[in-house]
Order: sequence, then C-alpha cells, then structure tokens
Amino acid sequence: MEAELETLELRLQQLLHTMQALRAENLSLRQQLAAAHDLERQQDAKIELVRQRLGTLAERLPADDRP
Repeated sequence: MEAELETLELRLQQLLHTMQALRAENLSLRQQLAAAHDLERQQDAKIELVRQRLGTLAERLPADDRP
C-alpha cells in the first residue's frame, strides 16, 4: 500500500510539473502569436502605403498612345 501511494505521489508530481511546463509554453506561444499579429498589421499597413504610392505614380505616367 505504501509503495502504491509513493507511486501515485510521484505520478502526481510529474503531472503537476508537466502542467506547469505546458502553461509556460502556452503563455510563450500566446505572446509569440500576439507579436506575429502585430507584425502582420504593420506589414499590411506598409503594403497599403506602397499600393497607394504606386497608384499615384501610375496616374502620373503619360498615356500610351500606341495602337
């Protein structure tokens, strides 16, 4: 009986350790995801700015009169 309780205690300790490690990993992954979303928004804003600038430049180009 004592050996079974020690085995159970060891398994519970391992489970708690695993749970804590998973929580830490989950937090890290959430932070990485938030950073990736921020970077994506920044890149989208830059792409939109470039799109607008290219549109402005395209409007300045002379019309092509070739047939």
